[in-house]
Amino acid sequence: MIAAEDLEQQGFAGEDPAIGKESDAMRSWIRCENLNYSVKAKKKQIHILKDIDCVFPPGRLVALMGPSGAGKTTLGSNALTLRGPGKAEGAILFNGKPSSKAIMKRYSKLVPQEDILQPVLTARETLRYAAELALDASKEERHARAEELISMLSLEECADVIVGGTGLKGLSGGQRKRVSIALEMIQDPSVLILDEPTSGLDSKVAEDVVDIIKRLARTGRTVICTIHQPSFQVFAKFDWLLLLNKGKVAYNGAVDRVSEYLDEVGAPVPAYVNPADHFMLVLSQPVPNPSCEDFAELFKASSFYKDAIADAEACKAAEDAFVAEREASGKVGVPESRRQSAGFATSAWWQFRVLLHRTLMITLKDRAQFRVRIVQLAFVGLIIATIFWRMPNDQDRVQDRISVLFLLMLFLGMSSIMSTAMVVTGERPLVHREVNNNFYTMSSYYFSRVTVLVSFQTLYAVCFCAVVYFMVGFNSDVAKFFKFMLMFVVIALFTGCLGYTAGISFPNIQAISAVVPMMVMPLTLFAGLFIPVANIPVYWIWLAYLSPFQYALEALIVNEFAGEYLNPCSAEAIATSGECPYGLCNSNSSSSEALPCSGDLIINRYEYNFDAYWRNFGIIAGMTVAILLLGLRQIRKLVSTTK
Repeated sequence: MIAAEDLEQQGFAGEDPAIGKESDAMRSWIRCENLNYSVKAKKKQIHILKDIDCVFPPGRLVALMGPSGAGKTTLGSNALTLRGPGKAEGAILFNGKPSSKAIMKRYSKLVPQEDILQPVLTARETLRYAAELALDASKEERHARAEELISMLSLEECADVIVGGTGLKGLSGGQRKRVSIALEMIQDPSVLILDEPTSGLDSKVAEDVVDIIKRLARTGRTVICTIHQPSFQVFAKFDWLLLLNKGKVAYNGAVDRVSEYLDEVGAPVPAYVNPADHFMLVLSQPVPNPSCEDFAELFKASSFYKDAIADAEACKAAEDAFVAEREASGKVGVPESRRQSAGFATSAWWQFRVLLHRTLMITLKDRAQFRVRIVQLAFVGLIIATIFWRMPNDQDRVQDRISVLFLLMLFLGMSSIMSTAMVVTGERPLVHREVNNNFYTMSSYYFSRVTVLVSFQTLYAVCFCAVVYFMVGFNSDVAKFFKFMLMFVVIALFTGCLGYTAGISFPNIQAISAVVPMMVMPLTLFAGLFIPVANIPVYWIWLAYLSPFQYALEALIVNEFAGEYLNPCSAEAIATSGECPYGLCNSNSSSSEALPCSGDLIINRYEYNFDAYWRNFGIIAGMTVAILLLGLRQIRKLVSTTK
């Protein structure tokens, strides 16, 4: 049993040197009365939780257990937080008042099973950025909060080690879990729900993590852990067990009395066997008492059920006293905290600045990805440059010159699409977590990420052009070089934004890899290289008008050939083909000798517009803006489905 005045006597609250002392601002009671929860699947309602009656008081470390499919994650992560897709019936009360999604979002935090963190940031950087986003305070106070959490979660020795992840050495599993918990503690929540915090950890590390969680509970927080197959040592650290079976309560009582309960119902725990393991085994077998239909009835028929009711009544009395005291002092029934707010703690502009700084740091610290991209562009650029090395400005090389323009444009575009798409898919879980915690708006995140994307896509395009332009032997005019580079920059921006939007719109890189080629191939097919735009059938011409590659190729050809002269065909070319491939310069001449050819004739041959460059540049820029707006719509839609 627990009452407000008995918290310290039972060890459920009080001061911990590393954690701090109890505060009324942290204390919250959660009660479920006749709670039912169902989800809709294939046009029918599936009932997951049935008639749940329980109470979660402050200061108590509660283990939420059950076999697979029992409903423990549904109760902890969905029903109590009111964030899930299902329908809750019955009552969920927060400090005696009907709970709501807004209240639970403000005062409770959920630590997911997976550690969703930025691999290249250190633990200290991770917490500082979170504090910058989540707290309405001065810079010194934000950093002090981060340092407070580092001490609270015993992260001092690894605070400046990168988090790490797949293929990147960093923090250990237990340290990453503590960083995840610290992130949710940034806003000083009164309710902390942890989804299997010991999953994937060895027994000693699991014990250490639960020790820290228990110390957090002792400050007066309401702490609930869904947990699966804990060791004896870990199980013994919990104060209370709420055990579910087939969506119903199979046990609701003190952890240290589990063995007594199993003795009473005729399923005693064998010697040297973990009570938690034995209880789970019992649930997989027929009910020990034939007169009981299920384990929920078995529990209600026991004396422990009366104890659970008495405990719930004591908790309610403590809760009522706490609420009455707050109302008498002019406070509402929910706690207050300077670190919590119903909306966003900071302005959209501040969020953009912090996210821009964080995104830039992540991009620069992720040296492997940066190097791969640079090496990829340099390697392919050098291959193309050596194939077309210092290509002579001859009439018989016109088609080669146009082909290499198209090839360079296509490679830069495809590599931009895939590289940006992979960034988005990797960040998606983190964005979901931070947006659900009201760290920032989606617009702030999106535009900060796009700003960095634009910067680096521009850098990559400039480096690529600098490598290939003069090696291939394009027009040596400086103005034409910069116009060439500018067109490649806008193509890199368009394709980068297209990849970003694709990464937002599709669930994983496999789907993106399947869909993107289907999107890009028609755009390249009707770019004007394989078939002149004038010869495209009328029922396909709309694809040419939608293709940025068509506009870019026209602009690049006009830039390369307008006002220039092509050397006569070489004797070898005439000897091989019998004539100059284009046959343009001599067609109206009485001379039998090969003559220089105006590049304007090439532009006329393709029926291109001599003034196309800036018009086409504007069209591609407009397409880029349209793709960005579509991406913003998609990312808002994506995140709204998770709230």
